[in-house]
Amino acid sequence: MSKAFAITAACLAVVLSACASAPQQQADVALPAIFREGLVYVQVSVNGAAPVWMDLDNGTSPSAIDLDYAKSLGLKLKAGAGSATGIGSEHVEFFNTSADVAAGSASRHIDFSASRLKGMVGPDGKPLAGVLGYSFLAGRILVIDYPNQKVFFASASTPCTCDLPMGFDTNIPTVRATIGGHAVTALIDSGGMYELFATPAAVKLAGLQAEVDKARPVTGYGYAGAQSVKIGRAPDVVVGSIRRADPETVYSTFGTSPLKAEAALGARFLKDYRVTLNYRARTVRLEP
Repeated sequence: MSKAFAITAACLAVVLSACASAPQQQADVALPAIFREGLVYVQVSVNGAAPVWMDLDNGTSPSAIDLDYAKSLGLKLKAGAGSATGIGSEHVEFFNTSADVAAGSASRHIDFSASRLKGMVGPDGKPLAGVLGYSFLAGRILVIDYPNQKVFFASASTPCTCDLPMGFDTNIPTVRATIGGHAVTALIDSGGMYELFATPAAVKLAGLQAEVDKARPVTGYGYAGAQSVKIGRAPDVVVGSIRRADPETVYSTFGTSPLKAEAALGARFLKDYRVTLNYRARTVRLEP
């Protein structure tokens, strides 16, 4: 689900290479990734250490690293003020740190929030080393091609009439969408294991209380532990030219996070599209 650390929560610098006559276009940079059940896992090296797996989640800010893994690398840890925030209601101690991260030929020194990532595992079944979020993605053009299971940083992107304006909520990209014809602001959350997430504000705006009453209660988990949620359905969701009928919907709050968006589109919504998050031009593109 969408996460924001207190921290709050939930790479390739563009360099022009010159030749004798004229600048040459930079190539796209592929990231070594595995797609599993809608989530994207990227293999990275932290400070030159052996490769590990991290979840690629644009809904996390800045990025997250497992506390035990950070300690094993000898990273300098500075206690954070307050508690990690996000889905859940537990007090979760976190630390601020930073490290060099390389994914294929993409590299960047990024900020992390370090905490124990309970229950999070990588595609190899081992505990997840971390989550790549805003600090890894900012200033780049991220393309997640779900149908072809490819992820890369694009060197450039030609404007398209299909591009949607990208807003930000605690460094998480947002778009305008409608639920049952009612306008909402929705997070784009590649790390959220859901189709649609609707907060009480969305329920009120779109008149969804009858759907909430029919939804079944379950327990959800996020950076701040467990949280009661309900899973049901919602009217059609429209984002740009894309219409999704009868989406499975998680009804709850964003936990302890300061997020103001009314809704979120998770990995189970995004998985049918080629998704371009252009942090430079501040646009979002969803292509079937």
